[in-house]
Amino acid sequence: MLRVDQVANHTVKALLPFKRQLRAVKRRIASSPHVVAESSVYPGGFDHISALRDAGFTLEGKHVLELGTGWFTVIPLMPRLGGASRVYLTDVEHLLDQNTILVAADFLLSTTTAQFPQYRY
Repeated sequence: MLRVDQVANHTVKALLPFKRQLRAVKRRIASSPHVVAESSVYPGGFDHISALRDAGFTLEGKHVLELGTGWFTVIPLMPRLGGASRVYLTDVEHLLDQNTILVAADFLLSTTTAQFPQYRY
């Protein structure tokens, strides 16, 4: 649950002019690599895939539209692990770049192999 100070912080950031340009500058000068902070969330993605399969629906060969991708594509890329042939990612704000996608994919592949061997695709 978000605290009041976090909500205020997010609100101020949302109102900043030139936020796309500021984000690009920050990414150019930041020396630390992106870190996936969704490690507590991704098991729910596997639960969604399992629930679809239990209901008789398969993702194999399907195209999936993901709404609200955010910073990292950990949850949005999970349908790909579940067999979807293509996943379209959308968001109101342009938050992704090549590095965030690669970090999320690397995280998913290493975590999936280690903790969820049944999802090796």
